[in-house]
Amino acid sequence: MTDKVALAYLLRSVNARYVEVFYGDERISEATGFVVEHEERLFLISNRHVLAGMKPGSMELVDKAGRQATSVRITSYVATESSSATVCQDFPLIAPSTAGGYPSALWFEHPTYGNTVDVAALELTDLQAPDYALQDETVANDESSMYPIRQLDTMTVIGYPGGVHGGVRGKAVWMKGTVASDYADEVDGLPRFLIDSRTRAGMSGSPVYFSAAGRSAVVSEGILSIADPDAFQFVGVYSGRIFDESDVGYVWRAKTMWEIVVGEVLGQAYQPI
Repeated sequence: MTDKVALAYLLRSVNARYVEVFYGDERISEATGFVVEHEERLFLISNRHVLAGMKPGSMELVDKAGRQATSVRITSYVATESSSATVCQDFPLIAPSTAGGYPSALWFEHPTYGNTVDVAALELTDLQAPDYALQDETVANDESSMYPIRQLDTMTVIGYPGGVHGGVRGKAVWMKGTVASDYADEVDGLPRFLIDSRTRAGMSGSPVYFSAAGRSAVVSEGILSIADPDAFQFVGVYSGRIFDESDVGYVWRAKTMWEIVVGEVLGQAYQPI
C-alpha cells in the first residue's frame, strides 16, 4: 500500500468519531459520528436519534428510562510526527431556558424534511484533531462523481460496532456492504438508499463511502479515466437497520448532511407532556 493510499485510509478511520451520549452524568447510549468543515466552522454529523435522543420523525425519546440527551462526548485520535494520543471532549446538546421554560436544542435538522431525516449536525468549538474533517461541498456531494453507483456496488461503513475500536482507541472499524436498492431511487420518497451490511448497534451515524478504485469512466471522446486506489467517495450517513433482524439498513444521502449544515435550522428539544 502506497503512502498516499495508506493516508486516505487513516484519515477516514480517525474522522469517524466514537460518540457517547449523556443525560447529566449518566451515559445513555453510544454511537458514531464524523466531522465536516464548512466555511471554517466544524460540525459533528450523526443521526438525529443519537444527538436528539428521539425516534426518527417524532418527539418520542429513544431511551426506555425516559432520559433526555443533554451532552455528547467525542473521542478523537490526535497524532503528531512524534506521538499520538486519544482525547475526549464533551459538548452540550441543549441550552437551558432563561425564562424557566423548556431547554433549547443546539443541533441542526434538515431545513425541508425536519425530523423525518434521521441526520443532525452539532457545531463544535475547540475540537481536537480538526485536520481530519471532511472538507467543503465537493467532498460531500454524492451526485458529482463521474463513476456511476449501481446496485451491489461495494460500500464501506466506518464506525464503532458495540463500542469496539479498530485496534487503537479513536480509530474506527471498517465494515463492507453493498447497495441494496436502485441507487437512483429515493426509498419511501425520502433522500436515502438501502445498504446490505452486517452493521451492529453503535454504528448509527457512521459515514458511508463508495470506493471507485479501478472503476473506469469515459470523460471525453476517446479518453478513459481509471479511478485511483484512494478514490473514496463520501455518499451518506448510516442510520440503522430497517428492523432488528435484518442486515439491510438505511443510508441518508450525502446531500442531506450538506443541506443541514448550510441551512442551520435548529431542532426542537424534548418537551415532556
